[in-house]
Amino acid sequence: MAVAIRGLEMTSKRAFGWMPFTDLKAELAQFKESCGRNWLAMFYREYGVLNLDRWFGVDAVAEAVDELTDDRMKVWRVYKEFEKAKNEHRGFK
Repeated sequence: MAVAIRGLEMTSKRAFGWMPFTDLKAELAQFKESCGRNWLAMFYREYGVLNLDRWFGVDAVAEAVDELTDDRMKVWRVYKEFEKAKNEHRGFK
């Protein structure tokens, strides 16, 4: 559940519970360092794509991934993975 706090700009698209956007990048970097080549998939499993979309938005996650890697394909896959998760979720409703 995201919290809106005036002055801190922690809105539903900028906060993952207690985690601000800057910590999102740090958390992604930690997964990249410790999980090897499948770090992004492990990150998705840990936090959930739909949760990340609700709390940060796909653009924020893609921006963080872009800052951590030079792999443009990985950034493109962020958008595709979020789109796939949304479509699967809509299909099960």
